[in-house]
Amino acid sequence: MTMFFILSKTLYFLVLPSTWLFISFIYFLFSKNEKWKKKLRWVVVLFILFFSNAFIINEVFLLWELPPTPFADIKQGQYEVAIVLTGVTSDYKSPKDRIYFHRGADRVLHTVRLFQEGKVKKILVSGAEFSRDGELSSTERSLKQVFLQCGVPDSAIWVENQSRNTYENAIFSAKMIKEYLPNKQNLLLVSSAFHLRRAEACFKKAGVKVDVFSTDFYAGDGGLDEIGIVSLVEIFMPSLDAWLKWNILIKEVLGYIVYKLMGYA
Repeated sequence: MTMFFILSKTLYFLVLPSTWLFISFIYFLFSKNEKWKKKLRWVVVLFILFFSNAFIINEVFLLWELPPTPFADIKQGQYEVAIVLTGVTSDYKSPKDRIYFHRGADRVLHTVRLFQEGKVKKILVSGAEFSRDGELSSTERSLKQVFLQCGVPDSAIWVENQSRNTYENAIFSAKMIKEYLPNKQNLLLVSSAFHLRRAEACFKKAGVKVDVFSTDFYAGDGGLDEIGIVSLVEIFMPSLDAWLKWNILIKEVLGYIVYKLMGYA
């Protein structure tokens, strides 16, 4: 597992657009080949324009993210369990009398709505939630506590707090499902839209059939007006947010490929 972690992080660093931009900068500083430097200059300009373009990354995310499911399409009592993956809270901030979301709070909010409308009967929170010192977070600062505060009864919440990654989410959740609901396979997997391809593949590999419910979208509905672009000039204006979104997408796609190669998904 340690070697897998090192290899995946190294590969991620090597394919980042920022890494290639840095390599190009070093080449400009030390190379004496003016012919290649001139060619590379234009390549770098096009490279920056591409990866900082908000419209392009939005369209790519639309292709990658799994689309949202309308609440009306889910029937009353359709799912025994909604499996909610953790990884959306942070324990790095004080005071410790509350729960801090860094992104993806709609994983909880949408699941709460599904429960309140009677479309899911139970909620399985899957994933270890660690504090800054590496210890497991207390119940008071866990995702379970958020569900309790939203009115979900304790009896309707299961917690799997052993898994440290998506592969283990599937393995440990599968054990709980098979133990408590051996004959029930009507399960709903709730996670971020960009992450659900890998998560669904992991659960399928673990022998658990799930339907997916996408949340936490990076992509708008498509079209220039949906992402705040109102003129042709703005299409070509560099966006730092677009650059950061590419990092997120590349990391996820790379993770999906590595999981496939490792036999995790």
